Amino acid sequence: WETVLHVLHGIPLPIRRSFNRDFDSYSTAVPDEKNGVLVVIGSGEGIPGFDENAVRLKQFVVTGKMRGEFVRAENKGHLQMELGRRRYNAVVYLGHSVFDGTPGGTGWVCRNGEIFCCDSLAALAHTPPDLVISSSCCSAAAEPFSGHSFAYHAVKAGVRSFIGTNWQLEYEKSYL
Repeated sequence: WETVLHVLHGIPLPIRRSFNRDFDSYSTAVPDEKNGVLVVIGSGEGIPGFDENAVRLKQFVVTGKMRGEFVRAENKGHLQMELGRRRYNAVVYLGHSVFDGTPGGTGWVCRNGEIFCCDSLAALAHTPPDLVISSSCCSAAAEPFSGHSFAYHAVKAGVRSFIGTNWQLEYEKSYL
């Protein structure tokens, strides 16, 4: 798949791969104020205990070794501005996502109900993180390299790795 992305969109191929190493050895970024993790809390409507778990996650990030920011995805525009504002090593999304087979109807659900869709990921193009983790239902659903694949649009915007799901998640297991 990397060769296809390289040929079709000019995304650079990795120089080398190192397996069985800890997370710190993968990071190539120089640690400075622009690095760390951004935790994005989207819509958790109807998920029991969602807001309480979001607070626990925030406490974990704040007390962790890695620098972190925590933001609520209030609406699509707010999230686009936050993702384009600075570069993060990783972006973690927690909340609902939707997949309907179209680029405009596939993506993360903001707290006001708007969809942060495939095309909205272009906000990452100037500041792409190394990793996006989408802890949300169907966040990697679709045929690889298709125009309605959220994961494909993330990689196309420069994200090195995308972790998502192709199915519905059980919230408690996913959170743990």
